[in-house]
Amino acid sequence: MNARGVKIGIVILPLFLATAMFAAPCEIHGSAAPRSREYVINPFKNRSQAPVTVNPSITLEALAKGARFENTEAAAIIGYVALVKPGRKETCNCSAKDAAHKDTHIALVTDPANANDESKYVIVEITPRTRRLYHFPSTATLKKQIRHKRVMVTGWLLYDLMHEGNAANTNPNGKKVWRATCEEIHPVSGIKVLH
Repeated sequence: MNARGVKIGIVILPLFLATAMFAAPCEIHGSAAPRSREYVINPFKNRSQAPVTVNPSITLEALAKGARFENTEAAAIIGYVALVKPGRKETCNCSAKDAAHKDTHIALVTDPANANDESKYVIVEITPRTRRLYHFPSTATLKKQIRHKRVMVTGWLLYDLMHEGNAANTNPNGKKVWRATCEEIHPVSGIKVLH
């Protein structure tokens, strides 16, 4: 091989590797270290199959009061959308930094009067996987479509133990409380605006 061929190979290899890494889906455990709490919980966050049935006793009101359910259960809950924003960098999404590869966090409240009270928020999350599979729009577009509206959200239940310090029901006197409960719908497989 001549010097020109080596130079071309040196340029193409990093481009190929960068493309392969970006295009490859994040694995079910994400980038969590084996035996970590995140390694155990990330497969639940990264489910892609929509639930076939939902538990009708799971309501937004029950979740907001701190009721606990199994991570194998699904729900269809109705609430008012107080907030829509991109999630932070998380191991379940291989620590992605761009909005398209991060979760979309949606805060629901039982009453529009509580829209500015973070301690009343029940969090539901669209993941990059479910965004692709169920054709959800970007976080910015979704915010324009559903913020300050009543919606029905369907998906899998998840107790996100990573946020026990941030939930009013598990840390009532905490200084960084921004949610009512660690119980969430994550991932979301359906959202319907109600009129």
